[in-house]
Amino acid sequence: MILVRQIPNTLSWMRIGCAFGLFLFRPFSLWFMVLYIVAGITDMIDGVIARKLDAGSAFGANLDGVADLLFAFIGLYLLLPIVDFPVWATPVVLSILSIRIISIIIAGIRFKQLVMLHTIANKAVVLIAWLLFIFYLFMDVEIILIIGCIVGLYAFLEDLIINCTSKKPDLDTKGLLFKKKAE
Repeated sequence: MILVRQIPNTLSWMRIGCAFGLFLFRPFSLWFMVLYIVAGITDMIDGVIARKLDAGSAFGANLDGVADLLFAFIGLYLLLPIVDFPVWATPVVLSILSIRIISIIIAGIRFKQLVMLHTIANKAVVLIAWLLFIFYLFMDVEIILIIGCIVGLYAFLEDLIINCTSKKPDLDTKGLLFKKKAE
């Protein structure tokens, strides 16, 4: 049973491996896309599996958050220079990401630990960012980019508000618009 409970963390470690593996292949090549898709899928299922197996932990939640950030930053580092996005996109995306980084720093100072919130809005941002580069192969992505920026701005401002106003870190908070369960 102990090994089964490690499945979610193993999936997060796989996402980290896939993220660094992206450096080995030309962006949008077959193996690059295989790693990219596997990393995205592990992100979608690790938390679900952790909850189903009752295997959630602060370490696992933070590992998931670190894996998400590594995957996002490596993906952006490799893909943004070669993707033909509108001129406005890079400064807007970097500004929005800086809000997330500031939020993490503030939470670290306040709570003396790494705090990577798993709000519904944050999950939506990760999904939109992942889909963005897949859709890029088939269509004009400006609309999904605009939606991603709006959702990202909301998600990261929500993070900042939660990290600045919470009495203690709640890694699994659904967000500001959702009622907390009675404790």
